[in-house]
Amino acid sequence: MSESTRHYGQIALIILGYVLCSCVPADAAVSKYSEYIAPCPVNDQAFGQCVKSAWQQIFNLMRTGVKEVGITKIDPMYVEKMTMNQGRDGDAMSLRLTLINATHTGMSYAKVTNVDVVPEKYKFNITFTIPHYEIDGQYDVNGKIVMIPVMGKGHGHANLTDVKVTWRIQGEKAVDKVGNRFLKLTKFGMDLKPRRLHFQFDNLFNGNKELGRMTNNVLNDQAEEIFKQMKPLMEKQSNQLMFGVVKRFFDKNPYNDIFPGVKV
Repeated sequence: MSESTRHYGQIALIILGYVLCSCVPADAAVSKYSEYIAPCPVNDQAFGQCVKSAWQQIFNLMRTGVKEVGITKIDPMYVEKMTMNQGRDGDAMSLRLTLINATHTGMSYAKVTNVDVVPEKYKFNITFTIPHYEIDGQYDVNGKIVMIPVMGKGHGHANLTDVKVTWRIQGEKAVDKVGNRFLKLTKFGMDLKPRRLHFQFDNLFNGNKELGRMTNNVLNDQAEEIFKQMKPLMEKQSNQLMFGVVKRFFDKNPYNDIFPGVKV
């Protein structure tokens, strides 16, 4: 083989390599889903148990977060500001409560108890229990609870025990520019039901210790009723916090990597 022939052959290989490489977009990343979470083939006889185990692993990974598969570090979770307005003047409960720079802990220790998943319809119901969920931060409150005036600002703490939660996830098909199919999150809702709640608000009534003690006692004696009244607002706020967390996970992972063999 002459030197010129060898030279042109090398050029041809370089051009061929460039053409082949250019067929794959530079931003097309290789999925790492299976490195962290077991995929659940839809024809697996143990499909339900597989999905339950997969979601348990997802919650466990929330303790540290895994950027490669879109899992957010959620323990602790910092919320700069959350405002809840309940009722109107004249109601038994009319309250404006703002939580500021609050730390939420406990979500990643959830225990998944049930899953109801229809992959072909992009529909999920995930039920789990959080043994202990705590919210700690600054508060600003003004209004009345069970007809008792409440006002103050300072440090506040809430402890929820054995919180039963159901996430209702609904999505639709989305396809990226290289043909990968994803779940596009369209609806997210949740139901919350704690077995027990305990509140502690410091510095109520401008630091009046006796009024503060009495009010905290009433709040805890009536905790179940208070939660019942505020449940829709608490669920709405929680929905807003968790929508982005769930969306980030599904945006990151091709649907067929989660459910191999799914027909969508």
